[in-house]
Amino acid sequence: MDHVFQYKTTPFNHQRNIFEQTRDYQYYALFWEMGTGKSKVVIDTAQWLFVNEKIDSIIITAEKGYYLNWILNEFPTHWPEHLPVRVTVWSSYTTKAKKDELANGLVPVPGVLDILIVNIESLSGKNMGGSKYTEQFRDAHSSTMMVVDESTTIKSPTAGRTKQCIAIGKRCQYRRILTGTPITQSPIDLFAQCEFLKLGVTGFKSFTSFRAYYSIMQPMQIGYNRQIMQTVGYRELDDLAKRIQPFSSRLLKADCLDLPDKVYAPIYVESTDEQDLHNNLLKKAMMTNIGQGLVTVENALSVLTKTLQIAGGHCKDDEGNVQRVKSNKPERLKQLIEDLPAGTKAIVWGYFQEDMQIIQETLKGICPVYEVSGRVEGEQRESNIKKFREIPGTSVFLASPRVAGKSLTLVEATVSIYYSNGFNLEHRLQSEDRNHRIGQRNKVTYYDLICLNSPDVKVVQALKAKEVVSRQVLDKIEAFFDYQVAL
Repeated sequence: MDHVFQYKTTPFNHQRNIFEQTRDYQYYALFWEMGTGKSKVVIDTAQWLFVNEKIDSIIITAEKGYYLNWILNEFPTHWPEHLPVRVTVWSSYTTKAKKDELANGLVPVPGVLDILIVNIESLSGKNMGGSKYTEQFRDAHSSTMMVVDESTTIKSPTAGRTKQCIAIGKRCQYRRILTGTPITQSPIDLFAQCEFLKLGVTGFKSFTSFRAYYSIMQPMQIGYNRQIMQTVGYRELDDLAKRIQPFSSRLLKADCLDLPDKVYAPIYVESTDEQDLHNNLLKKAMMTNIGQGLVTVENALSVLTKTLQIAGGHCKDDEGNVQRVKSNKPERLKQLIEDLPAGTKAIVWGYFQEDMQIIQETLKGICPVYEVSGRVEGEQRESNIKKFREIPGTSVFLASPRVAGKSLTLVEATVSIYYSNGFNLEHRLQSEDRNHRIGQRNKVTYYDLICLNSPDVKVVQALKAKEVVSRQVLDKIEAFFDYQVAL
């Protein structure tokens, strides 16, 4: 008999409806736009299956830029405290603590939901350590739910990660895929994602037959005496939509009438070894060598400033020269912009001038970028504002809160991304209001790129709590460096 279900966080209507409709489905696809709350539906589904003794474990796989959000934000927010869970994060690190964690994850504990978080990159081949451990984890448990977050990572049928996900998923009782952009280049992207859910679920036995049915092909001459078949268009897409409709739903933010006007979505980015090294040296020795320059600090405020710079991938040395530091933020920003629905306009905020340069380099060739910061003269600023407002298509308004954080109206943008944050609460609140004001007819999503093991974590927490950041974070400077994530 099914248990009475109790939500930890109250769902919006669209979340409740899909949860109640699909909670017992063996497989389902949530093709929901970012910010619509698909992760909560998965967590509520896992809770339902767990309390009704239908699963004892869940495997969640995603890219490195996505999977940490599950353990740092989604599960703590939506999973009830009275239901015990044990989280295992796959890592190839060989510390004793990590070995113990991985070993414990293979020994189920009655009444505890085992959660395995594994990055999709580690499933690239059958002999990869992540693949082997994920298979062992699945085989050690009696019933498992497997989730592929941002499932376009398995759109290629021939990729090793796709084959491994499908192979492991076959032995899982429940399967879910999540993405806001199920078709990144062509409708053919859907085949492998659907194969993970259930082999042959689209009605085709092979990718070749699937592609042949929905693609318009024509020969293309290669060299003197060789031809290949090239896709020049697509057909029968209404048929494809009908085939996937029974096991999927498509949702845009515009469809969610009860979503709040502001949606906040933190995105956690792993720190690099280089960032960790410099942060630790600045904390302990008050100095470090970055590139060709020496960086020294004298007090907690200068430590905070330098480590915030390092989180973004740069740092000024004692001579005033900018030195670059390896950071995962730029690549994560690139992915985020590429995943936006076509035609979306976004504001990207950067606190330091070198942030602007890195962002410009990162987004070159991706979409037009119109900058308004201390690096841009007055006439060019006005021109960039006009172009961003009037030229259609996906574009980025790259801005400094100190220059563009007040007075401007940018309601054309439905997304705001904070590559970095400063200490000033007023700057943050004012910048949020550039596209959330009279004239905005859509919901606005705010993304914070948060570098783990850095001050980013506490700065964003303080801003979210609407604290005076400069005072609060300096009182807790040590906490920045004590914030560690077991990987």
